[in-house]
Amino acid sequence: IIRNNSCFLVKQRNGVSFSSEPNNLTKINSFKFSGLANDRVVGVNANADGGVTLAVKSKKKSKTQKPAKAFTKIVLKKDFRRTAKTIINNTSGNHYRSDLKAAALARYTAIAKSQ
Repeated sequence: IIRNNSCFLVKQRNGVSFSSEPNNLTKINSFKFSGLANDRVVGVNANADGGVTLAVKSKKKSKTQKPAKAFTKIVLKKDFRRTAKTIINNTSGNHYRSDLKAAALARYTAIAKSQ
């Protein structure tokens, strides 16, 4: 349902489909990076006052049915190296989504350069 029809879908003329959904690290319309279709999701977003917010979907069964409490949000304001280590530990360090480690670090690097 989400693949072809979604309010977050952004189609380009050259055949590339992007997605503007929350917690999609690369903004590519695919199941791997989807923030809606996966049980385990990682999101990296910029803060207004500097730093980033790391959003990780909770593993607890009681929180998965409550969308407002489903995400654990961590505000990261330290230097680049320590924030990158925290992102690595929360993605691949605790065996959460090791395939998203490179995408999360790339998004954080882009955000850090722009701030």
